[in-house]
Amino acid sequence: MTSVAMGQMRAILLGRDLKLSLGTAEVRRPEAGEVLVRVEYCGICGSDRHAIASGDWIEYWPAILGHEAVGVVEESVDPAIRIGERVVIDSRRPCEQCALCRRGARGLCESLTWMGESAPGGYAEYVVVPSWTLHRIPDRLQSEVAVLAEPLAVVDSTLDHLPATAGTARILGGGPIGVLAALRVAQRFAGVEVEIVEVVPERVGLVRQLSVDAVQHSSGSRVDAVIDAAGYVRSVDDAFAGLTNGGTVIAIALGESELQLPVRELVEHGWSLVGSIGFEAVHLDRSLAALAEAPETYRGVVTEIMDFAVARDFLAGRTTLPGVKMVVKPSHV
Repeated sequence: MTSVAMGQMRAILLGRDLKLSLGTAEVRRPEAGEVLVRVEYCGICGSDRHAIASGDWIEYWPAILGHEAVGVVEESVDPAIRIGERVVIDSRRPCEQCALCRRGARGLCESLTWMGESAPGGYAEYVVVPSWTLHRIPDRLQSEVAVLAEPLAVVDSTLDHLPATAGTARILGGGPIGVLAALRVAQRFAGVEVEIVEVVPERVGLVRQLSVDAVQHSSGSRVDAVIDAAGYVRSVDDAFAGLTNGGTVIAIALGESELQLPVRELVEHGWSLVGSIGFEAVHLDRSLAALAEAPETYRGVVTEIMDFAVARDFLAGRTTLPGVKMVVKPSHV
């Protein structure tokens, strides 16, 4: 607690010039309805890397990114939140004013921002957040597995769109979201056959170690549902090409290419295309329960835990590390 008493903490800072540095920042004291969380782990997301490369979405400088954070409550200005509780932080920052927020759909807020982009995030020793964003970690679940709660919540929200009649599914992309989707399908939808298509041979091997069927090239068989977690050029078109009549494509990756599929084919085959973004609070609760139910199933998804210095170099593109999910661990842990 020395750094808190001094009002300083270590962090990975992103400057206006989009250069990353190791530095210090002030520890802001929580105000009414807020808590101070000591960060234990924070996952690295593709959106963080995009923001670092482009500066997109960031509203303050220098920025402290990181939105997949878990930690321990150090100070609380909310009687419902106790000091010492281990928590996952809901990273969404909705406006609370638009029609969607008013009816409880915070994940679809018209002015939605995220922790790390509109306010300091988890690539730091401490973070101050609204108390409503906290979800308690079950006692039996270790924090290094609980750090998967937010990406798994994104996956669980996506799987709400999986047709109940689906017997087969293909996932494009063997990154964290693709792997978590395969594991969650097996846990949530007994009997659904799942295949991951991942072009990088090293990652195929890593995915197979998690007891997930992974291939470099699609088997060519048609499936009932395809989840696009890759977002490469024409990935959605490829998804439709492997779909049965009446099948569904669920797009979760933020791909940049335009869909080339003629509407006539969509109609004649009875296909559905669903875009899935973010999650709601219920999905975080579900993901924590799923992780607590089968922690060893998910533990292997985290393939690298790195300190601030290694994480800074990785985020800056100075180093490459083969793996699935990369996680930052502040030095005080």
